[in-house]
Amino acid sequence: MLSTFLLPYEKLKNRWDPKSYAFLRAFWKTNFEFIKIWKLLTNNRENISLEDEKLYKQITIKIYHKGVILRWEQKWKDIKTRPQFKVKAWQFILSKIDAKDWAFGIIPDYLDWWIITWSFVSFDNIDQKKLDINYFDVLLSQDFFLNILKSKSVWTTWRKPIMIDEFLDLEIPLPPLEIQEKIVKTYNDIKNEIVFLENENQNLEKEVDIYLMKELWIEIEQKEKKKFFCVGYEDLERWDINFNLLNEWTISNKYNIFSVKDISSWAPLYWSNKPSVSWNKEKDYRYIRITDIDDKWNLRDDVWVTVEKFEEKYVLKENDFLIARTWWTIWKTFLYKEAYWKAVYAWYLIKFLLDENKIVPELLYEITKTSYYNNWLRTLERFAWQPNINSKEFLSFSFPLPNNLDLQIEILNWINNIKNKSKIIEERIEKLKIDLDEKIKRMILEGKDL
Repeated sequence: MLSTFLLPYEKLKNRWDPKSYAFLRAFWKTNFEFIKIWKLLTNNRENISLEDEKLYKQITIKIYHKGVILRWEQKWKDIKTRPQFKVKAWQFILSKIDAKDWAFGIIPDYLDWWIITWSFVSFDNIDQKKLDINYFDVLLSQDFFLNILKSKSVWTTWRKPIMIDEFLDLEIPLPPLEIQEKIVKTYNDIKNEIVFLENENQNLEKEVDIYLMKELWIEIEQKEKKKFFCVGYEDLERWDINFNLLNEWTISNKYNIFSVKDISSWAPLYWSNKPSVSWNKEKDYRYIRITDIDDKWNLRDDVWVTVEKFEEKYVLKENDFLIARTWWTIWKTFLYKEAYWKAVYAWYLIKFLLDENKIVPELLYEITKTSYYNNWLRTLERFAWQPNINSKEFLSFSFPLPNNLDLQIEILNWINNIKNKSKIIEERIEKLKIDLDEKIKRMILEGKDL
């Protein structure tokens, strides 16, 4: 792909801006008709008068093109944001603020005749013989069109709203209806395969959780939640509503119960806050922060920073165990391996040194991914804006553990087999996402594969 090119001035139309529509249209290689959105969609703002005591369902839009969903159900008198507007199934809806993050979609049948706030805008399809609304949804979900939406945002805040008049004035490529339907079918076929594989991966994660709980002889009791209940004083381990509601698991006496303190070889280690600076791979230590650990507990490859000064004791060594100590990321744990690169860790992480004569470190790492561990974390909730977990609390986390290291390794081998299957699926998903993006782009921009 050429990085240098000539663009005739007359094709620029309104402005000299690489993100603008004029720039993108100059490189669309199809003979499809171009038509302004306002000729296809009309803004539908149906203001409504509602009854104070009646329940109404309000909808919202998930970012990254993940669908239109129920937000909450409330009585009209309890809804503070006014006015509200009525929407119906099969309208196209977008968020004025988050449209640049793919916050738009088609209202499904089950959300028919619900309500939205002023920050959302719904549109009716004027001519269904000319526009398949699903094609329009697919078109807007593409990266190349997202640049157009970003170029139409205004103001200087980080949440820039889109101007609806400018949005409606955009031109879009409009193939014949049968080609629109083919593009939508291609998109849905690949998307459905991705969803299927993602569900497969979720099932594998559940399989690991069930297996590990079974091997450790842990069973979490599912009890009906009650608004009023009695707890005997002698049964209280802590004066805490959440602790006593959620601390409801049963553990067999097959294995001894160990706390993290029991399997630690040294005291936990905090570090003071240090600002990150740019990183030189040839000589610097990597500075690992909470945000460098992704939602799958893996170390991200797209962010690399370092820190200027540190003591030797903060350098990570093989099998050092890190936990995040702020509530919004408290479920994150990380097992360091020297193969990741030499590194130190940031202050919102706590380092624990494990006694490898008592536990295979990878097993603790896997245990902290289980429903048992997550349930335990919920018992630590406090009524604070941003509650934390401290080293003392994590040291108190207890679980059954085989004394035999070979048995621990056997458990891990089974888990690793499942994780290898999951990795193959993830690679397939990533390939499908790339294929989907490239295929839809070829169909719309170049008129290929039709």
